[in-house]
Amino acid sequence: MSQPPIHDINWYRENRSIYQELADRVAKILTEILNLNKINYALIQFRAKSIESLQNKTKDPKYASRTLFDLAGIRAVGYVRDDVDKIVKTIKENFDVDDAKSKDKSSELPPDRFGYRAIHLICKIPTQRLALPEYKKFNSLYFEIQIKTILEHAWAEIEHDRNYKYKGLSDDIKRDFYLTAGLLENADNQFDLITKRIDTNIDRITQKTKEGKFAEIEIDPATLKLHLSLKFAGLKSLKPSYGFDGTGKIEVNELSQMGIQNLSQLENIISADFMAIFLFQYEKYDRQTIHNLTSIVFAILIIHFRDKYREVAVKLRDMIPSTFDTYLLEYDFAVNEIRKKISN
Repeated sequence: MSQPPIHDINWYRENRSIYQELADRVAKILTEILNLNKINYALIQFRAKSIESLQNKTKDPKYASRTLFDLAGIRAVGYVRDDVDKIVKTIKENFDVDDAKSKDKSSELPPDRFGYRAIHLICKIPTQRLALPEYKKFNSLYFEIQIKTILEHAWAEIEHDRNYKYKGLSDDIKRDFYLTAGLLENADNQFDLITKRIDTNIDRITQKTKEGKFAEIEIDPATLKLHLSLKFAGLKSLKPSYGFDGTGKIEVNELSQMGIQNLSQLENIISADFMAIFLFQYEKYDRQTIHNLTSIVFAILIIHFRDKYREVAVKLRDMIPSTFDTYLLEYDFAVNEIRKKISN
C-alpha cells in the first residue's frame, strides 16, 4: 500500500482503519522501548487523522497536490528538553526516519520569535519488523511522531484549539500567545538545567557512596533516600520509588536529633548486629510494616537508640507512646532470638 494524494478522501475513508492500527502499533512499540530504557516521558498519544481534518486540508491550496505523511500520528511528550533529546535518539534507533521529510520546528523560528518548537519525525516501520507477518500490511506506509516537552504540549494544545475554534485570532491575542511561548521556552530551559543539576548531584553521591566516602555526604532528604534505596534494595517489600511517607524532612530531623548528621555516622549504626536484628524482624514479622524508607529509618533508630529515641519518635511521628513500646518489645524479642542462635 502506498500513501494517497491528499485529495483522495474516499480512498482514505476506506483505508483509515489501517492507519489507526499503524499508529496504535507504533505507540505501543515506542512505549515499550522507552520503559525498557528507563527514559522519562509524560505521555504517549496516537491517532489516525480524522476525515474532517483531512477534508479541511483539501480546501487549503498549499496542500492541493501534496502527499500527507501524518495520516498515522503519534505524539511523545517528555518532561524537559533532555527527555525530548533521548526520545528522538530512541526513535531514530528503532524506526526508519526520513530526515528529508522530518522537521525541527524550532529551527524554523527566527531568533526574535517564540512559538511552536516540537520535532516532527516522518518514519516507516523498519525492514526487519516488516518481515513479521503482522507488520507486512504497513509496508511503505509513513507515520509522523511529534516530540515535545510537556510545556510545549500545553501551549500547542491551547493555541491550536483556540485558533481552530475561533477561525483565527486577533493580532493582540496572538501577541500574548507568543509572549507566553517565550516565557514557557525560558521555563523549559530552566527546568532542563535544574534536572541536569539534580542528575549530576545523584551521580556524585552515588560515586562517593561506592567509594565509601560517607563522611563527605551530609544527610538531607535526597541523599538519605538515595543511600537507603541502595542499601536496602534487596528487600522484596520495599519499593524505593515510594520513598518516605512525606518529604523526608521528618526522618532527617529524627536522625539529626539523635546526632546523625552525615552518611558516615549513619553507616556506623547500621552494623552487622543491626542487620541481623533487622532482617530477623523483617523476615518473621514486618514484611508489611517495613515497606518504605520511613519504616526503615524507624527500625534503624529504635534498634540502635531504643528508649533514647522514644521521645523523638512520639513527638515527630505523632506516635502514641504505647505504640512505640510495642515496637520496642518486638525488636527486643528479635535481639533475644538472635542471641539464642549465636549461642547455639
